[in-house]
Amino acid sequence: MDMGAGLGIVITLVSILFSLVVFGGVAFVMWKVFGGLMKQSQERQALLATGMPAMGRVIQLVDTGMLVNNNPQVRIVVEVQMPGRPPYPADTTMIVSMLAIPRVQPGCMVQLRVDPMNPARIAILI
Repeated sequence: MDMGAGLGIVITLVSILFSLVVFGGVAFVMWKVFGGLMKQSQERQALLATGMPAMGRVIQLVDTGMLVNNNPQVRIVVEVQMPGRPPYPADTTMIVSMLAIPRVQPGCMVQLRVDPMNPARIAILI
């Protein structure tokens, strides 16, 4: 085998290895992002189905910088108001339709579901 053929094989192998590393990195990042969003959505759906009803006054709306189908993921801080309990702050991060953003502005009242085992866990009905 001459030197040029050996160098060509090495370059090909390095190119394949580089492509696999890049593809693996992209796949890992996508798995982390979309896997986290899927888990968050499942937890929210379970809380909406089983949580105690409450009301909340939106205190703060913060953009996380992430978009899903052109809808922003936001962190919403609310003052939870439940009968027989003093108001307390809680927050949740969720994807909100662009059409629903006016309903979660500071000062707005929103319907909530609160985890009876952990009142800091809330889901907002939008």
